[in-house]
Amino acid sequence: MVVLWASWFSFLRRQGALNVGESEDKVWKIETVRIVIRSPLAEIVRGYPYKRKARGKVGVTQFLKKRIAPKIGDREVIVIGGNGKKPHGGTKLENLRVSYERS
Repeated sequence: MVVLWASWFSFLRRQGALNVGESEDKVWKIETVRIVIRSPLAEIVRGYPYKRKARGKVGVTQFLKKRIAPKIGDREVIVIGGNGKKPHGGTKLENLRVSYERS
């Protein structure tokens, strides 16, 4: 059973899958947006394929719906602003990113 799990995990890694913690870090590095996926850190999610930031005019809700949700499935995810609080869904990413610089 352990060998089967190791083989499956290895296959997922080759497909670009990440654990939850790695996925949160990758989104931060690419998007400069802090997300928290409500799931055990070792749980596997689909990889984050984007190389460029989402446009600054995109709202938080649209960002989560278009870029994050397809990669994490039905897991709960929240965005944390620079003040440590959850921003309003209509907050533009450009304003959210500035909030990290001010904190």
